[in-house]
Amino acid sequence: ITGAHFATFEEADACERRSRLAWFRFATGRELVDLARELVTTPAEAEEVEALRARVQARRVIEALRERLQQRRREPGQVVEAFRGRQEELRREQKPARRSSSL
Repeated sequence: ITGAHFATFEEADACERRSRLAWFRFATGRELVDLARELVTTPAEAEEVEALRARVQARRVIEALRERLQQRRREPGQVVEAFRGRQEELRREQKPARRSSSL
């Protein structure tokens, strides 16, 4: 540990564990899954990181679905216009061509 002098190995080890735990809490609090995974030392921490990964992934899926829903809410006008355009095309195809009456 840089710049710190400890009387015993145990003191240095305890300081290092506190530092690692502080970084682990920082990483999980900010949803930095990869960093948190690197700092895991216990099965409970591994479970915590896996739950964090699942939450982050679920949030991304929900955000993507919300974006798709918002796009679909904006599209109905475009869909209606395309439908009306197609209806008009079909009407034109159905009408027989008019002949001039001056023949």
